[in-house]
Amino acid sequence: SLFIDKLENTVSSEIVNLIDDGLLSSGIATAPFDDEGVVSKRTEVISAGVLKSYLHNSYTASRMKQKSTGNATRSGYRSLPYIGTSNFTLSPGSVSEKDLIKSVDKGLYLERIMNVGGVNPVSGDYSVGAVGHYIENGELTYPVNKITVASNIVKMLNDISGIADKLEFIPTHKGVCGAPAVLFAEMTISGAGS
Repeated sequence: SLFIDKLENTVSSEIVNLIDDGLLSSGIATAPFDDEGVVSKRTEVISAGVLKSYLHNSYTASRMKQKSTGNATRSGYRSLPYIGTSNFTLSPGSVSEKDLIKSVDKGLYLERIMNVGGVNPVSGDYSVGAVGHYIENGELTYPVNKITVASNIVKMLNDISGIADKLEFIPTHKGVCGAPAVLFAEMTISGAGS
């Protein structure tokens, strides 16, 4: 992991709070226990930019001399457990998405990404295709597609300069991820666009 030996270190902007909550009330992936029978719990992964915990199943917890966080998942009854998320969320901020857009002089509002190059789990580098709208003087203008967005997970987390107040959820393989609109100070974008 690119976050190995980073516990209790600052790994992101101080406005970032990432939580995995297997007990979230009305959560899509809420369950009393994980796929190893370990009781589900709420785990603060990043709090005010500081890495507070890793997500563990029994095996990884044992290797690091820690306790399982109840994040074991299996793709089927014959598969070995791996680490997954339950209700994984980026905590909302206090500004509306509309006001977040208004604060941008020139930028890009991403509406959808495609897993083109994917994410390197060791280095954190990623490259994904994207579509969206160009932002000019705080307004969404013309549509943009056929572009590539590239950066590094650690840099991206540190470049978060604003978080909107409305949480939206997206189902994943075994859990769900929730995040509001996020403003990044900078990011590498390439492509012709249209």
